[in-house]
Amino acid sequence: MLSFFKGALKKFWPKDLRKKDLMSILLLILINKLSISIWKISIIPHLIFVISIIGIMMTLYLARKNGNIKMKEFWVRLLRITDLIITIVYILLFFLAIYKLFS
Repeated sequence: MLSFFKGALKKFWPKDLRKKDLMSILLLILINKLSISIWKISIIPHLIFVISIIGIMMTLYLARKNGNIKMKEFWVRLLRITDLIITIVYILLFFLAIYKLFS
């Protein structure tokens, strides 16, 4: 489905945007449902807080390393790190839900 949209919108599709980046939106919805079913609260606010702290640390690192911040490089790196964090949290919650189901 995403390949169809990418092909149909090739002229408008951002060059650095991968299909996996759009899957993070679906994973966020699933993380919300899993965390509510496991703990009766959503961990999305905590996840957003962690990602924003990582963004601040990346800003400080890039400013110190390069002397200036290239916005495109910053956003691409932040998006990749965010995808990684969201995927890891989903996998952990998935295994925790399976463990809780069988215990």
